[in-house]
Amino acid sequence: MATRTLCWHHAVSALRRSGHGPGEHLFPSDAVVLEASTNAWEMYDRLTPLVTSVTVAHSSTVKLLASARIKTDARDTLKLAQLLAARLVPSVWVPPHNVREIRTLLSHRRRLVSQRTQAFNRLHGLLQRHNLKQPEHQRFLTTVTDDAWWDQLPLTLAETL
Repeated sequence: MATRTLCWHHAVSALRRSGHGPGEHLFPSDAVVLEASTNAWEMYDRLTPLVTSVTVAHSSTVKLLASARIKTDARDTLKLAQLLAARLVPSVWVPPHNVREIRTLLSHRRRLVSQRTQAFNRLHGLLQRHNLKQPEHQRFLTTVTDDAWWDQLPLTLAETL
Protein backbone atom coordinates (compact mmCIF):
# COMPACT_ATOMS: atom_id res chain seq x y z
CA MET A 1 0.00 0.00 0.00
CA ALA A 2 1.39 3.39 -0.96
CA THR A 3 1.88 6.00 1.74
CA ARG A 4 0.03 9.26 1.20
CA THR A 5 2.04 12.36 1.98
CA LEU A 6 0.20 15.15 3.77
CA CYS A 7 1.59 18.42 4.98
CA TRP A 8 0.10 20.53 7.77
CA HIS A 9 1.34 24.07 7.54
CA HIS A 10 -0.44 26.83 9.46
CA ALA A 11 -3.50 24.60 9.72
CA VAL A 12 -3.74 24.16 13.48
CA SER A 13 -5.84 27.24 14.19
CA ALA A 14 -8.15 26.39 11.30
CA LEU A 15 -8.66 22.91 12.75
CA ARG A 16 -9.46 24.32 16.17
CA ARG A 17 -11.96 26.80 14.73
CA SER A 18 -13.71 24.13 12.70
CA GLY A 19 -13.91 21.76 15.66
CA HIS A 20 -12.49 18.92 13.53
CA GLY A 21 -9.66 16.83 14.84
CA PRO A 22 -6.75 15.81 12.65
CA GLY A 23 -7.84 12.17 12.74
CA GLU A 24 -10.89 12.82 10.58
CA HIS A 25 -8.76 13.38 7.48
CA LEU A 26 -5.89 10.97 8.09
CA PHE A 27 -5.30 7.29 7.48
CA PRO A 28 -2.91 5.01 9.42
CA SER A 29 -0.74 4.69 6.30
CA ASP A 30 -0.24 8.47 5.98
CA ALA A 31 3.02 10.37 6.49
CA VAL A 32 2.72 13.90 7.83
CA VAL A 33 5.18 16.78 7.90
CA LEU A 34 4.75 19.97 9.86
CA GLU A 35 7.01 22.94 10.24
CA ALA A 36 8.60 23.51 13.64
CA SER A 37 6.63 26.21 15.43
CA THR A 38 5.27 27.12 18.83
CA ASN A 39 2.71 24.33 18.86
CA ALA A 40 4.66 21.72 16.87
CA TRP A 41 5.05 19.35 19.83
CA GLU A 42 1.31 19.45 20.56
CA MET A 43 0.49 18.57 16.96
CA TYR A 44 3.23 15.94 16.89
CA ASP A 45 1.71 14.26 19.96
CA ARG A 46 -1.79 14.39 18.48
CA LEU A 47 -0.76 13.05 15.07
CA THR A 48 1.78 10.36 15.99
CA PRO A 49 -0.75 7.70 17.07
CA LEU A 50 -2.84 8.31 13.94
CA VAL A 51 -0.30 7.92 11.12
CA THR A 52 2.79 6.01 10.01
CA SER A 53 5.17 8.90 10.55
CA VAL A 54 5.23 12.52 11.64
CA THR A 55 8.21 14.64 10.66
CA VAL A 56 8.86 18.02 12.22
CA ALA A 57 10.72 20.10 9.65
CA HIS A 58 13.49 22.54 10.55
CA SER A 59 11.96 25.87 9.47
CA SER A 60 15.02 27.85 8.45
CA THR A 61 16.57 24.95 6.53
CA VAL A 62 13.29 24.34 4.71
CA LYS A 63 13.32 27.99 3.64
CA LEU A 64 16.75 27.47 2.09
CA LEU A 65 15.66 24.34 0.24
CA ALA A 66 12.29 25.65 -0.87
CA SER A 67 12.96 29.25 -1.78
CA ALA A 68 10.28 30.61 -4.05
CA ARG A 69 9.49 33.98 -5.55
CA ILE A 70 5.85 33.75 -4.57
CA LYS A 71 5.29 32.73 -0.94
CA THR A 72 1.87 31.47 0.07
CA ASP A 73 0.79 28.87 2.61
CA ALA A 74 -0.57 26.66 -0.17
CA ARG A 75 2.72 26.72 -2.09
CA ASP A 76 4.73 26.16 1.10
CA THR A 77 2.51 23.21 1.95
CA LEU A 78 2.99 21.68 -1.47
CA LYS A 79 6.75 22.19 -1.32
CA LEU A 80 6.96 20.55 2.13
CA ALA A 81 4.94 17.60 0.85
CA GLN A 82 7.27 17.26 -2.15
CA LEU A 83 10.33 17.37 0.12
CA LEU A 84 8.79 14.72 2.36
CA ALA A 85 7.99 12.48 -0.60
CA ALA A 86 11.60 12.83 -1.77
CA ARG A 87 12.84 12.19 1.79
CA LEU A 88 14.63 15.54 1.81
CA VAL A 89 12.90 17.17 4.77
CA PRO A 90 15.46 18.55 7.23
CA SER A 91 13.91 17.21 10.40
CA VAL A 92 14.45 18.23 14.01
CA TRP A 93 14.82 15.95 17.01
CA VAL A 94 11.56 15.66 18.91
CA PRO A 95 12.36 15.61 22.61
CA PRO A 96 10.43 13.21 24.86
CA HIS A 97 7.82 14.60 27.27
CA ASN A 98 10.13 14.66 30.29
CA VAL A 99 12.75 16.68 28.37
CA ARG A 100 10.05 19.13 27.21
CA GLU A 101 8.91 19.58 30.82
CA ILE A 102 12.45 20.29 31.98
CA ARG A 103 12.92 22.77 29.14
CA THR A 104 9.66 24.50 30.08
CA LEU A 105 10.76 24.79 33.71
CA LEU A 106 14.19 26.10 32.74
CA SER A 107 12.66 28.63 30.38
CA HIS A 108 10.27 29.80 33.09
CA ARG A 109 13.14 30.11 35.59
CA ARG A 110 15.20 32.10 33.08
CA ARG A 111 12.29 34.55 32.63
CA LEU A 112 11.87 34.93 36.40
CA VAL A 113 15.58 35.57 36.93
CA SER A 114 15.52 38.13 34.11
CA GLN A 115 12.51 39.90 35.66
CA ARG A 116 14.23 39.95 39.06
CA THR A 117 17.37 41.43 37.52
CA GLN A 118 15.28 44.09 35.74
CA ALA A 119 13.59 45.01 39.03
CA PHE A 120 16.92 45.32 40.86
CA ASN A 121 18.32 47.45 38.03
CA ARG A 122 15.28 49.75 38.16
CA LEU A 123 15.68 50.18 41.91
CA HIS A 124 19.37 50.96 41.58
CA GLY A 125 18.62 53.41 38.76
CA LEU A 126 16.04 55.13 40.94
CA LEU A 127 18.59 55.52 43.72
CA GLN A 128 21.15 56.92 41.30
CA ARG A 129 18.67 59.45 39.86
CA HIS A 130 18.05 60.81 43.37
CA ASN A 131 21.71 60.54 44.37
CA LEU A 132 20.80 58.17 47.23
CA LYS A 133 22.88 55.38 48.67
CA GLN A 134 21.68 51.96 49.65
CA PRO A 135 22.00 51.32 53.41
CA GLU A 136 25.19 49.40 54.19
CA HIS A 137 23.43 46.65 56.16
CA GLN A 138 21.12 45.77 53.25
CA ARG A 139 22.42 43.57 50.48
CA PHE A 140 19.22 43.68 48.43
CA LEU A 141 16.59 46.38 48.22
CA THR A 142 13.52 44.20 48.15
CA THR A 143 13.13 42.61 51.56
CA VAL A 144 10.14 43.32 53.80
CA THR A 145 12.33 45.30 56.21
CA ASP A 146 13.24 47.65 53.35
CA ASP A 147 9.63 48.88 52.97
CA ALA A 148 9.97 51.47 55.73
CA TRP A 149 13.23 52.72 54.25
CA TRP A 150 11.66 53.08 50.78
CA ASP A 151 8.55 54.78 52.24
CA GLN A 152 10.60 57.60 53.80
CA LEU A 153 12.36 58.46 50.52
CA PRO A 154 11.25 61.63 48.65
CA LEU A 155 9.92 59.82 45.56
CA THR A 156 7.29 61.02 43.10
CA LEU A 157 4.03 59.14 42.68
CA ALA A 158 5.19 57.70 39.36
CA GLU A 159 8.35 56.36 40.98
CA THR A 160 6.45 54.55 43.72
CA LEU A 161 4.35 52.52 41.27
